[in-house]
Amino acid sequence: MQRRRQDIEFDLRRLFTELWRKLPVIILCAALAAVCVGTAEYFFAEREYRSATKLYVQAKQEEGGILSTDMQMNTLLTKDYAELIKTRDVTAQVITRLGLDMTHEELLSKMTVSVPADTRIIEISVTDTDPKEARRIVQAISSTASVHIREVTDAQAVNTAEKANLPTDPVSPRIPRDSAAGALFGAAVSALAVTVRFLRDDRLYTSEDIEQVLGISTLGFVPLVHEEKKKRRACA
Repeated sequence: MQRRRQDIEFDLRRLFTELWRKLPVIILCAALAAVCVGTAEYFFAEREYRSATKLYVQAKQEEGGILSTDMQMNTLLTKDYAELIKTRDVTAQVITRLGLDMTHEELLSKMTVSVPADTRIIEISVTDTDPKEARRIVQAISSTASVHIREVTDAQAVNTAEKANLPTDPVSPRIPRDSAAGALFGAAVSALAVTVRFLRDDRLYTSEDIEQVLGISTLGFVPLVHEEKKKRRACA
């Protein structure tokens, strides 16, 4: 068992040595992968922009002031309001109002409705290839949803906490992030290729290899001349 562990440790040392020797190749593969990903996204990927707005829904209060239970109930109701924004009643009105050539599901795929933790704020965002269209759609959703929420619930008011912005920077593609991911992928693939090649190489290079594999001792060795060493490295 002890000899087996020594063999494994020895092989790992040789593997790390081989990876270190091939480090320039691994770095080159990582750089090429990063350049390919970045170039492809820069010239061929479609830019997408996101416009967002925030709503504050004020629930109807009973006489006698605001109690802590009322505030807790309003926080829970905020999630219900967020679900109402994604109903077909809202999306159908927005599609008809703006003359959009899309279905309910397609509009939902562009829209994101979220409620930040421990708040009564509802954030609505829309992603589109046209920044002006993204803002136009999110404004229509905001106004339509405000009316729908008041009709379905007894909310006292739905106020705009933050107006829809006109985005200037695309949210997708994220070229620096994706290029870095491509570099990691290229480095991992090249390192894996070096490892597989190393593990499949069953040639004997040293007297220690002969003793471990064949179980016999060597009496001596003949050193390679300089030219033969170069040929051996080229073949490897």
